[in-house]
Amino acid sequence: YGDSETVIGRFCRETGKRLRVTTQLTARTGDHAAASVEASLDRLGSSALYGVLVHDFQCLNADIIDSLCRLRTRGLTRHIGCSLYYPSELLWIMDSAIPFDMVQVPVSLCDRRFIPLFEKAAARGIRIQARSVFLQGLFFMDRATLPVHLKSAARPLLNLDQLCRENRLGVYELCLAYAARQSGIDSVVIGVDSLENLKQNLDTDWERASAVLSAGDLDDIQIHDEDILVPSRW
Repeated sequence: YGDSETVIGRFCRETGKRLRVTTQLTARTGDHAAASVEASLDRLGSSALYGVLVHDFQCLNADIIDSLCRLRTRGLTRHIGCSLYYPSELLWIMDSAIPFDMVQVPVSLCDRRFIPLFEKAAARGIRIQARSVFLQGLFFMDRATLPVHLKSAARPLLNLDQLCRENRLGVYELCLAYAARQSGIDSVVIGVDSLENLKQNLDTDWERASAVLSAGDLDDIQIHDEDILVPSRW
């Protein structure tokens, strides 16, 4: 996103540190996908990526899939896959024997649609990256002034607020811990607005948050309405 790869590349050159970087493609053809990866490697100053994901399942085609497989064979990326929005997309990938070994999916206290598929994905050697753990910021919106199309999320969010108050934990702590403790998740993707924001997330009381999640009844926080769970439908 933006100039993030250039910034990361500069950081790695100046510090000598090496990071596992996963990038996303908006390519429509195999050639475009290959060129996009080469450009990413150039910006990062790296010889290989950790993962390359197609940004949208709807963009998948045989040409792009073949191109990603060739990139992995050449050692330009360790993992290949796709960013998904619906469980049916992951089921299709697994049932079609597409040679992907990584997907990125939304996982949060409100959105648990993909979790029943994690065991099957792991059995097929597919790594799971969890994103949208804060549901595109919904968890931090004012409950009293939610837009009309999100009003039905107010009660689950208020239930979450009560759980946080009772246990003296931040909403962000329970959100992060919920995703991180799910069996089958390889990594959790979060956005960072500032250094303080990053420090706050890193200071999460993981042990206490996990204990609360293990002991608590979380059913009244879950949401099933995909008009709320899928931000592109807001």
